[in-house]
Amino acid sequence: MLCPVDFSAAAGRALTNAIMLARRFKADLTVLYVTEDLSNIYPGRPLIDPTAQGSYAGEQLREFQAFLADYDFSDVRWQKMVRHGEPYKEILSYVRETGCQLMVMGSEGRTGLSRLLLGSVAEKVVRELPCSIITVKAEGLTS
Repeated sequence: MLCPVDFSAAAGRALTNAIMLARRFKADLTVLYVTEDLSNIYPGRPLIDPTAQGSYAGEQLREFQAFLADYDFSDVRWQKMVRHGEPYKEILSYVRETGCQLMVMGSEGRTGLSRLLLGSVAEKVVRELPCSIITVKAEGLTS
C-alpha cells in the first residue's frame, strides 16, 4: 500500500486511514514524499542557486520527519521514501516499479495556483494509476 503525502490536512487524513488499513489487513505501507526543484515551484525564475536547492531539500526532509512524528505506526510494517521530481510522475513511477495494489491519497493538497492551472496532483495520478485508489479529503471539506 502506498500513501503519498504533501503535509496537507488531506494528506494527514489519508495517512491516518492508510495506517488503519495497513494495521487491519497486515499490509506493508510506504509513505512517500516527493521533493521538487525550486524552479518547478517558482516557474519563470531563470536559475536557482544549487545551494538554495540543497537547503530547500534539507528543509523538506526535516518537515517530512516532523510530519511523520505525529502518527502512530505501531503494529504496522512501514517504510518512508523520498523521491525527487514532479510529484505525480514520481508517484506513478513508484506504483509501476513496485506493483503497488492500493494507494490512499489526499485529494486536496497544497498546490495553490498550480492546481487551478495544471490540475491537482491527485487528479493527474488518478488518470494514469494502474491500481486501486482511495482518495481522502481533509476533515470538514464537503465539495
